Amino acid sequence: MNNNCAVSVVMPVYNAENYLSLAIESLLSQTLENFELILIDDGSTDDSVVIADSYKDPRIVRINQGVNKGNFAARNRGLRIARGRYICVMDADDIAYPHRLQTQVDYLNKHPLVGLIGALADRIDEDGSIIGVMPRPLTFTDIRLFLLKENCFIHPTIMVRAQCLKKQYIRYNEEYVYAGDYDFVSRCARRFTVENLREKLIQYRVHKTQISQTKKAQQVSYADKIRLKQIIQFDLKVDIKEQHAHLTMMRGEIKNEEELKVCFRWCQRLSDRNSRLRRYPPEQFDDFLLYVLSQCARSLS
Repeated sequence: MNNNCAVSVVMPVYNAENYLSLAIESLLSQTLENFELILIDDGSTDDSVVIADSYKDPRIVRINQGVNKGNFAARNRGLRIARGRYICVMDADDIAYPHRLQTQVDYLNKHPLVGLIGALADRIDEDGSIIGVMPRPLTFTDIRLFLLKENCFIHPTIMVRAQCLKKQYIRYNEEYVYAGDYDFVSRCARRFTVENLREKLIQYRVHKTQISQTKKAQQVSYADKIRLKQIIQFDLKVDIKEQHAHLTMMRGEIKNEEELKVCFRWCQRLSDRNSRLRRYPPEQFDDFLLYVLSQCARSLS
């Protein structure tokens, strides 16, 4: 294995026999050839291991967890052994466009102050047909703001400097079982510059067995913990009513005019506090709060 590889691609695999070959082949055909592909089998009970073992490319590193420990435990194991200057995330049911790795490496090489880069994606269905585009905020300022609301990265598009993760001691928090990716990028954004490229670099597959479909309620619950954790930076004492207002507002689930009024007062408090502490540029922060409130108000009309 090349100890000086440019990129380590970390790919957890769990019962992905229907799509794994396409995912692996999309990486083996990249225009950038100097990378390692770390496949971590997370206790698959289908033919995923057989499929992975059928590829003899020396750039592939195979890890067998033995039992299912979860997506983020598998990612952390991959991070521990990754040798690349950059670490790239990929899922076993997605497809990378041929220029994906080269595009992101070129950008990070040219922008040394950027620690993590994501990208846009085409949405595909179970049969591989493109069914839409997945837009995301692009600039660091916008991303920091929208991370208060939701995970605004398409996680299998991210590439991060290994040195940034090492220096800041960042790994996936496995306690956030179904939202560890949201927590991961939120912590990265607090420590160094993160951005999204405008290019579509992968095909992101939507299907019935993915976590966002099968564990949606649990995912929202863990995401709420991350949303509340981010309020700590404002040094505010927040009561239960305000916590509820913050979460329903950020989820866009306000049900009536009374809840909207509570959210408006909460936004005023956040705005005043941010104006003093300047955790975010005040004008952009107020614009963001106004956008969130207007979206909620529109849903009531």
